[in-house]
This record gives sequence, C-alpha cells and structure tokens, in this order.
Amino acid sequence: MSDQERIALFIDGANLYATAKSLGFDIDYKRLLREFQSRGRLVRAFYYTALVEDQEYSSIRPLIDWLDYNGFSVITKPAKEFVDSLGRRSSHSSGCGRYFFHDLVGYVKVGMDFLNVVVLVHDFHELQHLLGGLFFKANRIL
Repeated sequence: MSDQERIALFIDGANLYATAKSLGFDIDYKRLLREFQSRGRLVRAFYYTALVEDQEYSSIRPLIDWLDYNGFSVITKPAKEFVDSLGRRSSHSSGCGRYFFHDLVGYVKVGMDFLNVVVLVHDFHELQHLLGGLFFKANRIL
C-alpha cells in the first residue's frame, strides 16, 4: 500500500475475538491502528460488537471504551443474556451483522470516490455475495 491510499477498516469484534482466542493470542489494537495508518490514510476504523443488556459490568466494556477513545468508531448492538437449566450463562445478539453490512454498503455507495482500500475482518462466507459488488468499486479489498 502507498501513502496515497485511503483505507477503511471494518472489524467484526466477535469474530476477531473468537479467532484470536482459539489461536491463543491477544490483539494489540493500538499496533493494528498504527499499521494501517503507516500504509496510507486511514479514513475510518469501525469496530462492531454486541453488549449484554442490563448488565452492571461487562468484561468487554473496558476494551470498547479504549477503542472509542483511541480512534475507532465503535458500533454496539444490544445482546440478551440467557441462563440455561444448568445455570450457565450465554448471550445472543441478532442483527449485529446488519450494522456491519449497512455501513459497508454505505461506504461502497458513497465513499468509494474517496476510498480505494477496504479491509474486512469478518466471517467471509457471510460476505460472499456482497464482495462481488465491492470489487467493481474498490481498488482492493483485503
């Protein structure tokens, strides 16, 4: 990438977290931002995630606050928490991907005149049909 490239970064936080956890490492988000800033003009860095409703403390809240303070555009979706018959807690969020897709399509329609690199961190099988249209607009999709 050159200094002239205009970059937008779209991160599905849940997928990135699950992948990093399964591989046994942590993500250095400050370094991630610096890396893309060094490769061109980082126009926007989006981070999408779900938050459990009505929870006094969420383990992801400090990360979300840090990301928001340090230059990411954080988009959250409410999630509902359920307790099963064994007392185990789990959460479910429907539609977080909708925000991701909506913003991505919005940038394709309006922003591709000033963007030429789109970086997607998402489960790509969900994006398969959308990517076909993006290739006609963007110079590169990573």
